Amino acid sequence: MRSTIHEIRNQLAVAVANVEAFIDGKYVPTPDRLNAVLRALLEVDILIDDLLLVPLPPSISKMVQADVCAIVMSEIVAIEATATAAGIDLRADCCTTKHADCESFLCDPGQISQIVKNVLLNAINYTPRGGFVAVDCHRRPGVMALSVSDDGPGVLPEERAMIFEPGVRGSAASKHKGSGTGLAVVKRIVDAHGGTVSVDRSDLGGARFIIRLPGTQVGDLACSSCVHTV
Repeated sequence: MRSTIHEIRNQLAVAVANVEAFIDGKYVPTPDRLNAVLRALLEVDILIDDLLLVPLPPSISKMVQADVCAIVMSEIVAIEATATAAGIDLRADCCTTKHADCESFLCDPGQISQIVKNVLLNAINYTPRGGFVAVDCHRRPGVMALSVSDDGPGVLPEERAMIFEPGVRGSAASKHKGSGTGLAVVKRIVDAHGGTVSVDRSDLGGARFIIRLPGTQVGDLACSSCVHTV
C-alpha cells in the first residue's frame, strides 16, 4: 500500500507541475503535454482503485511488445515541468536512430513508465536548485541501457547495496521528504523484467542510476549510431 501511495503522489506531482507551468506561461499546453497530464491523472485513478483491493504479491500484469523509446521519452517530457519548477536543468541523450528491438520491446508498458518516473523524480528531489540531471538511453548489445545522473550528494559506497531495499534511505535523505519506497519499487519491476539496476558515482559528482532491461532480444547488434558507454 505504501508504494501505491508513493506512486499516487508522484503522478500528482507531475500533473501539478505541468498545469502550473501552463498557468505561468513557461510551457505552451501542446497536445503532447496535455496528454502527459491526462495520463498522470488517469494513472492516479487506477492507483486509487488499487488501494481498495487486497494487496497482492508484486507481479507483471501484462507483457506486450511496445516502443520502449516512446515510453521513455513520454516520461521525460512529463517530468520536464517538475524539473523546471525545481530550478533544475534536465537533459536527455537518446539514440538518433531507433533500434528494431526497442520498437518491439517485450515489457509491461505501465511499469516501465513507473521505473523511469521514479528514478527521474528521485534525481530531481536530491539535486539542488540550479543543478543538472542527465538522462542517457541507448541500445547496448542485448539490452536497453538507461542511466540517470545528477549533481546532488550522491549515494555513499557502503549504502549502495541496500539503497533499493524497502524503507531504506541513504544518509543524504535526512533533508528530503520520502518514504524509501520509490527505488524499492524500481528494483522490484526491473527484477520482474529480467533486468538489473545499480547505482554508482556520476561524472557530475552525484549519483548515477543504471538500468538495463533485455526486452525483445533479436541478435546482439547495438545501435550503430550510439557511441556512448554505460
